[in-house]
Amino acid sequence: MDRRTRRLRSREDWQVLLVEQARSGLSQKAFCELHGVTPSAFYNAKSRLRLDAMVPVETPTFVGVTVEHDGVAKQASAWDVELSLGEGVMLRIRRSVGMR
Repeated sequence: MDRRTRRLRSREDWQVLLVEQARSGLSQKAFCELHGVTPSAFYNAKSRLRLDAMVPVETPTFVGVTVEHDGVAKQASAWDVELSLGEGVMLRIRRSVGMR
């Protein structure tokens, strides 16, 4: 393919080419030469599709918890949390009333 002639490929076209290259056993460079694709366009498409496939990470939502012991609810601003991480490791988080 003449380098001055630029073919616009759809997202689906690139996905097909990427799968074909992976199955071909050819290096990316050899595959590009065989199919008239510039290596830079191939690498850019591969990176773009990889980024598009990433799932955005959501910001965690914290939910208020009311702790009851013997039927009595503790104040919402006071809490103790203990988490056993295994192998004798404990994570303890404490917050006293009035602290921020």
